[in-house]
Amino acid sequence: MQICPNLRFFFFNTNIAIQRNMSRIIGFQRDILPSKYLGVPLTDKPLHKIIWEPIINKMQDKIRKWKIKSLNLAGRLVLTKVVLQSIPIFMLSALPAPKGVLQQMRTIQRDFILGKGEERKKLALVAWDKLCIPKSHGGLGLDDPNVLSKVLGAKLWWHWVKEPKAQWAHVWKEKYSSTWQENYHIRMTRTIKGSHIWNKAWENRDLVQKNSFWEIREGDLALFWEDRWQQEPTLLREEFLDLKKETDTKGLLRVKYFWDQPSLEDKWRTWKNTELGMTTP
Repeated sequence: MQICPNLRFFFFNTNIAIQRNMSRIIGFQRDILPSKYLGVPLTDKPLHKIIWEPIINKMQDKIRKWKIKSLNLAGRLVLTKVVLQSIPIFMLSALPAPKGVLQQMRTIQRDFILGKGEERKKLALVAWDKLCIPKSHGGLGLDDPNVLSKVLGAKLWWHWVKEPKAQWAHVWKEKYSSTWQENYHIRMTRTIKGSHIWNKAWENRDLVQKNSFWEIREGDLALFWEDRWQQEPTLLREEFLDLKKETDTKGLLRVKYFWDQPSLEDKWRTWKNTELGMTTP
């Protein structure tokens, strides 16, 4: 079989004879880590600052080419938003950056905004956190690198939850949640460690879980007590615990268990009388 030059195999703790046979049968060339895929470093070792040096250097090179003296605050703000904050997005969308790297990105942006490349240094009259507040609330609408990294990680998790039929999502399911139903991915809480990109999504899943809700529809998916539904907070709160003990006797109950099945003449559903108890299938 002809070997395809553009496709690569990466092996871990695999006998060399098996590697050769698989490469011959499938037609992929063998490769070793570290490597790159679409510009993103691939490695089986912890991520270090050194892999982020090209990103930091690119941000610094951009600033060196700009004449800060000829730019007012509005000009520096536009360049920061359009250029400096866009450079690391691709890497941040796939890999978790060390705290020191995120701090360095923030320092580069902050110093440029303040015009610290000029001969006369300028003191920061406003804290960085306030500069990141939306314009409608008095800030400049900048994106803090630490917050941006978390949001991009949560975005990965959201895409996995919403696109379970995608090929990459299927790989994640088979590797990390083979015993879970797709509808339950949004509720996953047990710690599962894996690749760098999986860990980034996993560690920021709470942003999705805390800021999403279930649409009721037939009531057969959302959990009555534990889930957020109809844009309301979860009912699993102190003021409802006594009622939960009274009605929830069989574990995780769906919303539909708490309403009467409507007849053809009914225009809407009615809730069961919890004082009389309830029955579940």
